[in-house]
Amino acid sequence: MQGHRLILFTLFITVIHATKINFFDAYQEIVLVGNQSFIEANLIQLWVDVTECAPTPCSCYVEVNGSTGDRHHIGFLDGKPNKGYADITNLQPDTLYSFKLQCTGTDQTETRNIKTDYGRPSPPSDITFTLNSKRLQLSWSRPLSPAGPIHKYRLTINTDPTIDNLPHDKLSYDITENYVDGTEYKIVLVACNVNNKNEAVCSDANQGQATFIMGSTTTPPAGQTTTPTVPAGGTTTPTVPAGETTTKPNSSNIPSCSVAFLLFVFFFLVNNQVTY
Repeated sequence: MQGHRLILFTLFITVIHATKINFFDAYQEIVLVGNQSFIEANLIQLWVDVTECAPTPCSCYVEVNGSTGDRHHIGFLDGKPNKGYADITNLQPDTLYSFKLQCTGTDQTETRNIKTDYGRPSPPSDITFTLNSKRLQLSWSRPLSPAGPIHKYRLTINTDPTIDNLPHDKLSYDITENYVDGTEYKIVLVACNVNNKNEAVCSDANQGQATFIMGSTTTPPAGQTTTPTVPAGGTTTPTVPAGETTTKPNSSNIPSCSVAFLLFVFFFLVNNQVTY
């Protein structure tokens, strides 16, 4: 009977001193003002609060997506040995992850499914200029790595003010004025996401540049000449330099005495019946 009491007392002591997980999430337990979450595009900071750690000090770690190979240990704060956090880095933007907290001295676990914030997209792809009836159209495709839904595009043409809010589903822009030959258009196009902190995160402007220019006449490089294109059945007309003329033989310049002389020789031979 006394042996049973001893076993029950031991179990009671063990239960009393088991580690208890009170809090586990991507923000501190007490939120003072606004959005104080620690969720970024490539990093999530997970906070914990545990009590009655057995053994002491408290020891906990986080597993990502069920992987036991890479444990992220909780670093507890000086002066607050029951509160701490772990930085989970090298994450992909706009991606759902599963985080599981385990601590020594207990079978209790906590799991949180958290999605990373929107990140910086790659630049718009396939930027193309098309000239239709003197109107220039700019078109493009969505970024290959959007890192989010793409909330808007920003377009700058030459030194004009930036067009800041092209809708996310708009993939072209028409320049309203007629195109004039020889006019150069330099554009900068970026794609933007708006993250959870209401900040615009945009692609690299240096990778979203393009230039268009088309002239009415072209000058061949030094040492080269242009070859005129001849339509089927047509002919080419030689170009005469300014101040010069071309000279063409004229049949009227042939002396008439030459014809008379030839006729005289012919009749002379016939009348005299000269044979050779």
